[in-house]
Amino acid sequence: MSDSPTREVYVTLAAPPRVEFYHIAIPRVYVELQFVAADPTRYERETIPVSLSTTRVAVTIGTVATAPRLYVYGACVDPVVIVSNAAGDETHRLTLTGSLSSDDALVIDSARQWIDRYVAGVLQTGTDSGHGWLTSGQFPLLDPLDGATLYVALSSASGTPTGLLLMTRGY
Repeated sequence: MSDSPTREVYVTLAAPPRVEFYHIAIPRVYVELQFVAADPTRYERETIPVSLSTTRVAVTIGTVATAPRLYVYGACVDPVVIVSNAAGDETHRLTLTGSLSSDDALVIDSARQWIDRYVAGVLQTGTDSGHGWLTSGQFPLLDPLDGATLYVALSSASGTPTGLLLMTRGY
């Protein structure tokens, strides 16, 4: 594993700390900590934001699959999120059914496979929640097996959706 100040590994404490006190001439304390990295992936410290629109936007990913969080805004009907590889072949398509006003937003969490809907900044619940908008397709996954650079675009039946993709690269 290379040292990089911009990447981090998530670990947990494997056992309670072992502490020994030495009180001879100069008091000293010996502390032993043992950590376990269940996932050895090194993640970028900073989340990378990518603006989305109806034109394809290039997204450079790391060496492990990333489940992004997407925000879809704008006045549009039936928004669609499309992920394709460099050859233009679709790898993921998430089709949603509903109408977004100019002050509405959908938050698509690919890791949790959940969609939240906000109307004028207020989270909608019950039958008005965003998860009810899911019509078909897969939640986007940015996988290096599909290529080092993937392309993401938004589409809709009418209107112009805009959005934001947040991801953390892993190596």
